[in-house]
Amino acid sequence: MNKKRLCTMLLAVAITTPLISDVVASADTKSQNQINANKEKINELEKEKEDLKNEKDKEVQKLSKVMKEIEEMTKNLDKYQSVVDEYQKKIDSITSEINDLENRMAEMQRQIDKTEVDIQQNEEEKAKREQILGERLSSYYKMDFQAQFLHMLFSSESIGDFFSTLFNIDKILKTDKQLITEIQELNVQLENEKKSIIENRTKVEEDKKRVEESRAEEQKLQDKAIVERNKWQAQVDDLEKIENEKRDILSKLENKEKSIENQIGDLIDFNKELQQKIDGIFDNIGNQGGSAPSSSGFIRPSGYGISSNYGPRKHPVTGNPNGFHTGTDFAAPYGATTMAANSGTVVYSGWMSGYGQTIVIDHGGGVQTLYAHSSSLLVSNGQKVQRGQAIAKVGSTGMSTGPHLHFEVRINGRHTNPMNYIS
Repeated sequence: MNKKRLCTMLLAVAITTPLISDVVASADTKSQNQINANKEKINELEKEKEDLKNEKDKEVQKLSKVMKEIEEMTKNLDKYQSVVDEYQKKIDSITSEINDLENRMAEMQRQIDKTEVDIQQNEEEKAKREQILGERLSSYYKMDFQAQFLHMLFSSESIGDFFSTLFNIDKILKTDKQLITEIQELNVQLENEKKSIIENRTKVEEDKKRVEESRAEEQKLQDKAIVERNKWQAQVDDLEKIENEKRDILSKLENKEKSIENQIGDLIDFNKELQQKIDGIFDNIGNQGGSAPSSSGFIRPSGYGISSNYGPRKHPVTGNPNGFHTGTDFAAPYGATTMAANSGTVVYSGWMSGYGQTIVIDHGGGVQTLYAHSSSLLVSNGQKVQRGQAIAKVGSTGMSTGPHLHFEVRINGRHTNPMNYIS
């Protein structure tokens, strides 16, 4: 009877095992192939992203160089602008001086015009006086002055009347003569003033000419400075144009980089969905058949194959040829489910140096299991877990070269070969 039951069980295992393998193979192959294809595409995109980053770094360096040149040229531009402004101040001052000189010249011309009018009026007055005096003298000359004198003497009613008449004639003659003298003196004075004004105006004109020459020289220097400034400005404009072009290139590269990141994100999300589909298949198989515990009561924490055994090996990250692998690695893909190898209490859930996101479960009797490099943790400190319970998702955190589950069994804190404890 026992032999019959044993044969039946062996037959069931013999039949069931290939069926399960076939189910996994048929359901998993297509999704896994797609995941692998997506990974290849992700690698290609990562390479393209890295190339873009290198190109962007080069453009940033070029942009920095251009901006530095712009800064230096702007300093020179400011220097020449200061020179131009300084010349403009001098030109404005000289222009103001020229305006003052022109105002003085205009005032002097008004004085000359007035003096000439005064001289003309005096000349006319003098001519009138000379004409009157001439007519008097002419009449005195034409008449017999001695006879006239005797006529005035005898026609006078008295000697006093005679002298009075004679005095009046003399007074008139003296007054006319004095007036003519005053007119002559005034004309001399006016001529001197006119001469002085003309001399001053000549001096002012000379000053104006000198100042205008100075202004012309300053203008010439300013024009030269403006040419230099415009030359620097043209170079700055060219560099700013290059700067804008570089910024446009950087903007396009950044947009392309974001597009690649989005594509990578989409592929990663797609792979997660595919992996969840595969994990679901394994979960269903596990629920149907279970993972048989070993004599120690431990099961495999992952349904995937082993990629690295416990023992001496070259460290995959540091390259140390004398390294020692303290656990067993399972080639589980990113996001795959990690299961508790046995029931126990979570004594650590968090980041651990070198191990990344890590779970440690205490099973009692000094036995602990460790699950490292997870992408996410599903249980917390102090939580009770059951054998086969999902406790984490596979990742590549810590010192890791790619997604996998690093599993350790520790006895009283000392690592040992996990395969001695799991089926």
